[in-house]
Amino acid sequence: MKVAIMEFRFSSTIEDEVSHVRFQLGNLEFFRAEKYDVTWPDALKAEIAQGIARFSDERLRDAIVRHDLPGASLERVVQSWRRVEDRFASDFVAQLTRQLPKVVRVHVTKFGPGGSHNGASMAPRLVVSYPEMKGLDFNSVLVHEFIEVLLWRKFRSEEARLGKRAAHAIKEAVVDRFCSCDNLKPVVGSYRKQASYSQLPPDWEDWLPAKGLTWSQ
Repeated sequence: MKVAIMEFRFSSTIEDEVSHVRFQLGNLEFFRAEKYDVTWPDALKAEIAQGIARFSDERLRDAIVRHDLPGASLERVVQSWRRVEDRFASDFVAQLTRQLPKVVRVHVTKFGPGGSHNGASMAPRLVVSYPEMKGLDFNSVLVHEFIEVLLWRKFRSEEARLGKRAAHAIKEAVVDRFCSCDNLKPVVGSYRKQASYSQLPPDWEDWLPAKGLTWSQ
C-alpha cells in the first residue's frame, strides 16, 4: 500500500559538496576526539591531518572535482531507495504519532563521516555518503539520519543536561534501537548498530512516540 506522507528529494552538486566539506571541517576537533573515520578530498588530506581546517571556496571546489570515487552513481542510490520507500512509509513512518516534514532533502556525498543532518525537524536536510565511500548501506544511513532529525530536540536537551559526549552516546543508542525495529527490516535489512544498548535511557521509547513499532530482539 502506498502511503504519501513525505517526499525525499536527492541531489549531489559541486556547490553542495563545498558547503558540506566546509561544515565538516568545522567539526574537525570533535571527529579527532571521537576517533571518527572521516573521508576528505584527496588533495587536502595532508593539510587536514596537520589540523588545517581553513580553505578558500576555490581550493575546496578544485579538490572536490579532482577527487575520484569509482562506481559512485546518484541514479543507482536513488533507485535503491525508491525500491523500499513505500514500505518505509507504510511500515514505519505511518506508525509515528508526531508531526512530520512534507519534504526531506538528501545530499549524496563523497566526503565526511558517512551521514549527517542539519538538525531541523520540519525542514530537514540529510547528508548520506555513497556506499562506495565506506561500504555502508545507503538506505540504512539515510534512515539513521532521518531518525536523528526527529530526535534532535530531545538530544539537545540531554546535551544541555549531560554534556555533548555523554548525550551523543545516548542519542546513538536510541537511534540504533529504533533503526533495529521489525518495521524497518524490509528497508535496512540487518541493521549494523553503532552504539551499545547499555547507553539506552529508561524513557528511550518516549523519544519518538509511535503506536505500532515492534522489536523481536
